[in-house]
Amino acid sequence: FYTTPAVSAKLAVAIQSGFILAGLIFLFFLVYYRRYWKDMEARWLFWRVVPILFGILCIKFAIGFLYKGYIPELLLFYAIPSPKVQGIFWLAFAALIFTAFIRFRERLERFPLQKFLLALCLASIGFSVSVGAVREGLASVAEPYTKIYWEYTGALPEVHPVRSFLQSYTLTRIVPQLAVHSSTHPPGYILILYALQRLFGVDFLGLALSTVIAAGLAVWPIFYLWRQFLSDTETRRALEIFIFVPSLVMTSATSTEAFFLLLVWSAIALCFIGWQRSALLAFVGGLVAAAALFCNFLFFWLGIECTGHL
Repeated sequence: FYTTPAVSAKLAVAIQSGFILAGLIFLFFLVYYRRYWKDMEARWLFWRVVPILFGILCIKFAIGFLYKGYIPELLLFYAIPSPKVQGIFWLAFAALIFTAFIRFRERLERFPLQKFLLALCLASIGFSVSVGAVREGLASVAEPYTKIYWEYTGALPEVHPVRSFLQSYTLTRIVPQLAVHSSTHPPGYILILYALQRLFGVDFLGLALSTVIAAGLAVWPIFYLWRQFLSDTETRRALEIFIFVPSLVMTSATSTEAFFLLLVWSAIALCFIGWQRSALLAFVGGLVAAAALFCNFLFFWLGIECTGHL
């Protein structure tokens, strides 16, 4: 979030980026008109969805321009868009990935399974990194991890030694020293980032890229789970849509929750398939479920919900 620049500086960037955004919107309208306008349902959807999205966009940009606080705005809109587009190369690269994917989608669907999943994983990683880099290049991909007051990286100096950190994690002498997000979650995310940092010596950018990669790897457990309910073709096409879902792209590019995504889908897939075919897979799924719960208490409720349906 951009709280320090002067209002005039914000406005200058917003106007500059506004022209770029207007061009992209025009391009979208042009493609939609040429390809879908003759379809009555497509026109109905357009006139219902576009005004709503435009209204939300205006409100969020107004909040971003008059930005004063943190929690009240996010409770209503989750995140505030930044009117900054300085990574033009990355914007073009994201558009290229999406365009190429659409162009060669049918050929991709005929790939052998593992090559297909690898292609989806690489497309997901490339697209998420590109979208995250639209603001200011790779620096904006790493930016969420540089906010040590809020994010889990702020707790990394407290980890060593790990045993002592875990023993005192909930004690009052440790919690006030943790980053804000760390103080409301189990220590799993912190330990994952700590392990990556110790094993590979990565900096903030390396940690951010590791998060994006984790989100991309989720296509494997998701495929094998969905394949239990859908045909091979339906599963492949569902995954093709999934990797471009905006919430997935933005979360994997800006949040440690991408590790949770990988753990959750792996735990559910392993447990479900293991209950049917292999006790060993179910056991491994239980271990992964424990790891997911160690990262986010939300998995406790998700596990109950999935158990009830499966």
